[in-house]
Amino acid sequence: MAERAARTRANAVINVDKYEPSAYDEPAEGPVLTRIHVEERFSGDISGAGVVEFLQAARPDGVAGFVGIERVTGQLGGRRGTFLLQDAGTVQDGIVSGDWFVIAGSGTGELAGLRGEGGFRANLGQDAEVHLDYWFELQAPAAGACLTIRTLWGTSGAELPFSPSFCPGLFWEQRHKSRRPITRRE
Repeated sequence: MAERAARTRANAVINVDKYEPSAYDEPAEGPVLTRIHVEERFSGDISGAGVVEFLQAARPDGVAGFVGIERVTGQLGGRRGTFLLQDAGTVQDGIVSGDWFVIAGSGTGELAGLRGEGGFRANLGQDAEVHLDYWFELQAPAAGACLTIRTLWGTSGAELPFSPSFCPGLFWEQRHKSRRPITRRE
């Protein structure tokens, strides 16, 4: 099971560069279903570009609900890479607001292991103020590190300061029957 470190809050502003709605179901009665392609720029603690596809259900009075997946490419907390945000929100009384979270396992580059949750709010047609409370999951050591850990654990007899499950395939025999070193790579 992955552990997480303390959360850090990132604040940013989003400027929309491209907004392309395309209705795909317009019934005589009931909400209109629309697919919306958006390209935007983040500035602040999150900097870079975002591309998102939204699915929106809008009533005739202008109230709408939407969901989306966004890829952010840029920098967060001094680290570069990409990650995905899953959004859910509403449009009501000229306000766009909602929540989002980082999709587990979506971080790349220096953002591998990124997790987080936050939200956004904007007056319709204006820049959005956003926040993301984020952390990084502790990552499993590389295969070579597992080999070293197996050898050290076997020869020293000391308990490891973290779960041996971080090393996939750590031999059952070594964990439960003996402390002898196993030096072959799996």
